[in-house]
Amino acid sequence: MALVSGSLVIIPIILAVIFLGLTFLFLRRLRLGAEEYGNDTMPRNTFLLEMILQLRSLQYLNLRNLWCARYRESSAEQVCARLRTARLLGIEAALSDFLMAAGGMFLMTFAALRIMDGTLQGGDLFVLVLLLWRVITPLRMLLSATSQWQQLFYHLQHVKRLQKLPNETVSFHKDQLVVKNVEVLSVQNLTFRYPDALLPALSNISFTIPAGSLVGVAGQSNAGKSTLCRLLLGLYAPQVGSIFVGEQDVRQFSEMHLRQLIAYVGEVPEIFEGTVADNLRLTAPWASDSELQEAATQMACWEMITALPAGLQAPLTPTYFDTFSGSFLQRLCLTRAYLQKAPFLILDMAISQLDGHGERAFLQVLQRLRGNTTVFIVTHRRPQLALMDWILVFDAGKLVRQGPASEIVPSTAQRPKESA
Repeated sequence: MALVSGSLVIIPIILAVIFLGLTFLFLRRLRLGAEEYGNDTMPRNTFLLEMILQLRSLQYLNLRNLWCARYRESSAEQVCARLRTARLLGIEAALSDFLMAAGGMFLMTFAALRIMDGTLQGGDLFVLVLLLWRVITPLRMLLSATSQWQQLFYHLQHVKRLQKLPNETVSFHKDQLVVKNVEVLSVQNLTFRYPDALLPALSNISFTIPAGSLVGVAGQSNAGKSTLCRLLLGLYAPQVGSIFVGEQDVRQFSEMHLRQLIAYVGEVPEIFEGTVADNLRLTAPWASDSELQEAATQMACWEMITALPAGLQAPLTPTYFDTFSGSFLQRLCLTRAYLQKAPFLILDMAISQLDGHGERAFLQVLQRLRGNTTVFIVTHRRPQLALMDWILVFDAGKLVRQGPASEIVPSTAQRPKESA
């Protein structure tokens, strides 16, 4: 361009400098606006969640109008931040169009003067205009993309902050994941109340279970059996009391260590999208196909797996969940828990969906686990309770009775249709 236009090259250079300067200026301003919007969004969402969870309390205290006013104020601040960003983007677009038009006008004006002086040909003017658009158009696109650039920088900052968060210690070595030397489980003065409940779900619960015992948990519906399971799993923290494994409080364990200690199966089968082998290996990634076959055979579901067209590689997707029986899916969950080989196994009404053959096979597995694994079974069935070493009977959140099965089972009512 300099060879053709001489001193006229100063015009696109000035335009390029202006475009680059505006790009950095708007990028900084938009990044500040995005941070302001993000800083307003997180407290607003937290405030909204807290208001929904405490809505009943707000109504009782007649604070609903006050909290709605606070929410409107927070929403107004967020909307204002968004409007400021939109206004800035509008100014950016207007400046970009103005600079393009002004640059073309100045170039045409000075080029016309040069043509009148005879120092520039008419064809050179056409070439100058084409070269100007070639140089300025990418810079204009760069200025227009500042909104996308600031979003990219903002999300990259979030990713960096997430990467700085402390990670759980993950190990896939079999010897490290299998916890040995199972200890005594002791619960002392355990009390827990749900946030919206008036009465505690568990009140002053205490018991000690020797290692390797089979423990039956019985009681009426809403007696606190499932709450006890969730506390043992570490899903809830007790307000009063402690749970000890050996001499160590479970609150001193890391999340990873606690997951290694306890295997759990609930009443509803938890199946994840993938193959049969993928689901079984969730708790034992190192397990070979022969180990999967051995565990599935003991749970009386290997024949059902081999009956599938692809066997262990048969897909389990939400579309086909309804085609499998509840007994088969529950056997897969029990097999997965058995493969974990954890020192503690918690079964919250997990046997309720098994058919007669599956229940007999699982009870045989329980007999083999006796002495090696401490098993908690929430059940209402008298034959299952009779096989236990120790029984805990709950009523209205209180442990009303505990002792050997020979003493407890005759007085324990059978309620097969009730849920824990």
